[in-house]
Amino acid sequence: MYRWLILDRGYHQMPPGNGPPAFDDEHFQFLQRLSASDFRLGRRFTGAEARHLIETFRAIRDTIREGPARFIMYPGTQDQVFEYGSGHIRSSNAITLDLDFLKAVGTLRVPRHVWEALARHASWIEPSILSRWVELLENYDGTAPPGAYRDALSWPNVEHSTREVRTLAAQLQESGGPLYCVWSGKRLNDGYDIDHCFPFKHWPNNHLWNLLPTAPEVNSGKSDSLPSAQQLHKAEDRILRWWNQAYRQTDYESRFYEEAQVALPLPTEQPTSLDGLLTGLRRQRVRLRTDQQIAEWSAQ
Repeated sequence: MYRWLILDRGYHQMPPGNGPPAFDDEHFQFLQRLSASDFRLGRRFTGAEARHLIETFRAIRDTIREGPARFIMYPGTQDQVFEYGSGHIRSSNAITLDLDFLKAVGTLRVPRHVWEALARHASWIEPSILSRWVELLENYDGTAPPGAYRDALSWPNVEHSTREVRTLAAQLQESGGPLYCVWSGKRLNDGYDIDHCFPFKHWPNNHLWNLLPTAPEVNSGKSDSLPSAQQLHKAEDRILRWWNQAYRQTDYESRFYEEAQVALPLPTEQPTSLDGLLTGLRRQRVRLRTDQQIAEWSAQ
């Protein structure tokens, strides 16, 4: 977000006379040469790009540690809300944006009750934060036309996309591999859909693990509903078969696990196993059902 505001829009993030934020240095400025899509999980950087990115993460780490992690306290107390664990990033000429690297940057522990409150009341909390941020930006600069700061702070809509996985499914079929509907078990021949296991309408997510081959009529019946616990249990073997067929020992494998690790509550003892991922899928289903009360669906 700061990269977009500072490098692309040139909006001040500090009061007049305070200068730029501590992390806005030559290394941060280098990021202007990269696009937003370059920062997806699994992206590898080498040479000057890696060195600049490492220094940028170090500066961001220090800013968080000395700023919000230090000064955000419970009202009327000197008790810090967030527990910050500073990491150690080694200098290198090659890095990959994966979980190991991000852990090396540092950790920020959010108390469970704070996390649950943020998750359940996000529809009220987020607009309040954005309104305050817009107000601050207008006070810091004020040269942009009306509405520009609010537009700049609007998250882009995530595209509902299944194109990549649809292409992968077609390639598997062409190579002679059988394709089955994960929900009904029906063998898929000419026509099939790619379903979002957790409905995109309620949880915009195009990760590989969330996209499953499905018969068109089944996908239509499921629509924007959440698979029931019973339905997910019935489909487990077929989901595992699809994940194994599509991603294991392929160029997609590392990305498949990285996406799962950032999105699902995986068991710590099985973070990179299909069984562990299935456990995370069950847990996330319960969370979505509890927090959003999404209608459940089971195949007939």
